Formats: sequence, C-alpha cells, structure tokens
Amino acid sequence: MLKIAYLFIFVIFGFEKVCAQHETYEFYRKALNLKIENKYDSALSMFYEMYNKSNNKYYSNALGNIADIELELGNIDLADSLYRMCLMDTSQDAELEKYYGALHLADIRIKNKKYKEGLFYLDAHQTYKPGVFCSTGSYERRLALNWRYSKCFDGLGELDSAINLLTPFMFRGREIISYSEKYYDSLSKYYYGLLLKKYNICELRALLKNSLDSLDYHESIDTSSSLRLPNTEGMKIICTMVFLNRKISFINVTSLWTKGIIYKSQFSREYFIANIKRSSLYKYIME
Repeated sequence: MLKIAYLFIFVIFGFEKVCAQHETYEFYRKALNLKIENKYDSALSMFYEMYNKSNNKYYSNALGNIADIELELGNIDLADSLYRMCLMDTSQDAELEKYYGALHLADIRIKNKKYKEGLFYLDAHQTYKPGVFCSTGSYERRLALNWRYSKCFDGLGELDSAINLLTPFMFRGREIISYSEKYYDSLSKYYYGLLLKKYNICELRALLKNSLDSLDYHESIDTSSSLRLPNTEGMKIICTMVFLNRKISFINVTSLWTKGIIYKSQFSREYFIANIKRSSLYKYIME
C-alpha cells in the first residue's frame, strides 16, 4: 500500500508539473502575440514577470524579447545592456537569444560607426548555434550577414574586403531571393557605391561586359540520377560568372525527367543572361 501511495503522489506531482509547463507556455505565447501586435506595454509587463522567475523555462526568451522591445522603443542603451546580458546567460535555452543578441549588438555598433566592435559581435554571432533553422533561407541569412561585415570593412577603410564579401550575391534574380525587392535594391545600390569608390563607370562597364561574355554555362548528363529515382534521367546544369575575380554561381542543379522524353531545360544560357540584365546592379552600371 505504501508503494501505491508513493506512486500516486509521484503521478499527481508529474501531472501538476506538466500543467504548470503548459500554463507557462501559454503565458509566453500570449506575451509574444502582444509583441507581434505592437502592444509593447502589455508585452513588457508579461515578459518581465517571466524574467523575474529564475526557474522559468522561458527566462532566456523573456530577456531577449524585453531587449527587442526596448530597442524598438528607441531605448538603445537599455537594449544594449539587455542584449549583453543575453550573451552572459549560461542556461541551455539561451543559444537563440545569444544568436540574435550578438547580431543586434553588432547593428547598434555599425550604426554608431564603431566598426571594430561591430566585427567582434558579428564574429560572436557566428559562434552560436541555435539549431532552429532549416536550409531554407540560409542564402539570405549569409547575404544579410555579409552586408553587415561589408559595412564594417568599408568603415575601416578595407574596401577590397567590403566588395569581395558581397560580389557572390550580386546580379541575382529577385525571384530566387526571399527578401523584398526594396531590400535587394538597397543592397545593390550600396554595392554599386562601393564599386564607384574604386572604379570609374567606364571601367565598370568594361569589366561587366567581359564577365558576361565569359559566362560559363554547361549541361551534362547526370548518370547518378537513375540511381535515386527509377525510370528517370537527369541533366546537370551549372552557370557561373566571374566578376572582379569572384565567382557568382547562378545555378548548380540536376533536373530530372522521365526516360524517353526529349528534355528541354528552361534554364538556358540566354535565360541567365536575361536575368542578369534585369538586375538592379546591371542597370546601375550599364544604363
């Protein structure tokens, strides 16, 4: 009977713990929704309540969200302090807040033209592995990170490094980048400004023309495709261009189709040249 009584107590305790965790999650989700709805006063109140409970599973998340809201409200110094607190958090759940916290700390310093400190926090940002991202969006995350690095190197007078970091992302079709058109146009304009610090417009036009004339495009039968999917054939397509001694890769994929069907890829050499000519950067340089 004693064993049964202990078991009953254990089950009840476990049930109460699960209920408490569920309530905590619901509380956190409500606070997060308030933040998304820009109801900052209410969200801050709830996040601070969570933050003040040190045994709360969402302690680290609460701290990061408080910092985000303070930054949004223009309380830069307070947000800066809070983000630095995120980086000192040793709990297992702090990795995501460290990841974003370091990025925000870098942004604050870039805005204030403290470029060496900006580089320090960008490097720190890359050491954190929150493990919540899939491969989708990795290209865009790298592009955004390199833009930050580029601003730092440009501010420190290292123009070549600033240019080299962004060149592989240029002349891209907006349809394969999940950023807004405005964002990518701003990036292209920024990059064009870097180029004008080193080259005159005639030099740039000549360099771009040579790069286009030397665009590398080739197709080849991918014999391994039939091993992946029965009754299929594959065509491997690669298209790259070298601009300012940096390779820009536009595609490197294998297209599959059913055996016996005549295959015609939409990704022809002309397709990529047309895409390049539609890009903002091409128009800045050539028009």
